[in-house]
Amino acid sequence: MTNEQSADFFAFLKECGIDSFYTFFNAVEDSIFIIDNTGKIIQANQAALQKLGYSQAELCALDLPELSPPQFQQDWQEVLTSALTGTCATFSIPLYTKNRKLLPVSSKMFFLNTKGRTVICQISKDLTDKQKSEVQALASKAQESEM
Repeated sequence: MTNEQSADFFAFLKECGIDSFYTFFNAVEDSIFIIDNTGKIIQANQAALQKLGYSQAELCALDLPELSPPQFQQDWQEVLTSALTGTCATFSIPLYTKNRKLLPVSSKMFFLNTKGRTVICQISKDLTDKQKSEVQALASKAQESEM
């Protein structure tokens, strides 16, 4: 997506009465992806860019399923289909960073239909810190049981 297309997208949202959407979109700490009905990324927030290490242009050249390991491609199709039928899908499909490191995430995907234009929104919470805490807690319990 070019900067002009990105500006058009946010102009469209503003036209729909979402004046502060851009500020909100980039203030959220979780990664947010706006995609079309095929999975093509239209826009990503600053958190997504920072966590994954891509530029906006690089992400917008990808389909969201391309950011996950091949074994999850069928799962992506099911999640997209579910979102397009109006169901809020909750799932855990990891995302690749630009340097191909897996980022564990918990995601919700739902569709937005405003003024005849349908887009899909995915919000992904980074679980890296949570997983580290769980591993540390297990290690502590193991040490305690050895005593």
